[in-house]
Amino acid sequence: PGSGLVAEIEGRVVGYLLGCHDSRRHARIMGLRILPKVVLRILWKLATRQYTNPASFRMLRWTIRKSWREAPAVPLDEYPAHYHCNLLREAQRRNLYTQLVMQFLDELEAAGVRGLHGTIEEPLSGGPWLRMVRAVNGTPAYYREFPTSMHEDVFGKAGQPWVIRVWGDTAARYRLFVAVAGEKFNL
Repeated sequence: PGSGLVAEIEGRVVGYLLGCHDSRRHARIMGLRILPKVVLRILWKLATRQYTNPASFRMLRWTIRKSWREAPAVPLDEYPAHYHCNLLREAQRRNLYTQLVMQFLDELEAAGVRGLHGTIEEPLSGGPWLRMVRAVNGTPAYYREFPTSMHEDVFGKAGQPWVIRVWGDTAARYRLFVAVAGEKFNL
C-alpha cells in the first residue's frame, strides 16, 4: 500500500486503513510478487492436508472458477486510488473511520490523485453501505452493481442474491460524503 494508517485508543491499535494511490501498480505488484507466493502456499497446504474445513475448499473452488469473472471493472483512469479500512467493534462509532479516511484523502490530494473507487459486497436488497448512501444523498459519480455467487457457493446462503457494489468519485466529492456520513452515523 501507499498509505498505512492506524487508529489507537489509549495507546492500543484498534483499527487501520491501508490505502493505494495507483490501483494498476497495486495489481501489477500483487500479480508478480505476492500472488505467486500465495498460490505456492495454498498448494503446499493442500498437499500436506492442512485445510480441513469444507468452507476452505469451497472458497478455493469459487476463487479458481468464478472470482476472476465476477471481479468488477473500474474506470481506473478516473478513479485510480482505493483503500481498505477495518476497526474493531469497540472502536466503531467513535469517528475513527472518518479520521482515517480524511487523512488518506489529504494524502491523495497532496499527491495530485483526483479520484478513488471502492467495492463492497451486500445483499441485493441493500446493506449498511447502500442505506448510508441513500441516507446522506451521496450517490457517487460512478456506480454499478454486479451479481456475485460467492455467498451462495461458499457459505451456502441460497435464496438471497448478493451483489458487488462498485463506486468511484472525485476525492473532493468523496470527502464531502464522508464528512456528512461520518457526522450522521458517527463513523
